[in-house]
Amino acid sequence: MPEEVQSNGLREILRRYPTGVTVVTALLDGKPWGGTMNSFTSVSLDPPIVAIFVMEKSRTTTAINQTGRFVVNILKFDQEKEARQFATDSIQDKFQDIQYRESSNGIPVIDGSLGYIECDLLEARKIADHIMFLGSVSNSEVTRDEEALLFYRRAFRSFSEIP
Repeated sequence: MPEEVQSNGLREILRRYPTGVTVVTALLDGKPWGGTMNSFTSVSLDPPIVAIFVMEKSRTTTAINQTGRFVVNILKFDQEKEARQFATDSIQDKFQDIQYRESSNGIPVIDGSLGYIECDLLEARKIADHIMFLGSVSNSEVTRDEEALLFYRRAFRSFSEIP
């Protein structure tokens, strides 16, 4: 089967798999930085380890490599504005009009999110055009008990909107 057909088929099936939406934050040259991503997963609870997958050439990759720390902010169903803003490459100040506080290590934690997971970089490994970052969880907090923001069939949705 041609590679293009396989890629298109894979893309179509993955569009039918709802994923949670996060904003991964870090410091880039000492300033708050972040990017929207749905490639996030729990790896282990004992010890607590999570994984994120970030485009190799992104500034988020540079930020995580600079500081060795990152925060995964789990977005709430009504935080589509935040998801879109952090996903846009053309915005220089991704935190413009975004309310946040700093974690114990100075990493931005987005206000209004369902919670966050703060990590120390455990390992970085190149996989195709992405970097897999394994994070050793140093702190986590649930801040709200509401529905998560999902991405499903090319649109942001909540669990109750999935057919």
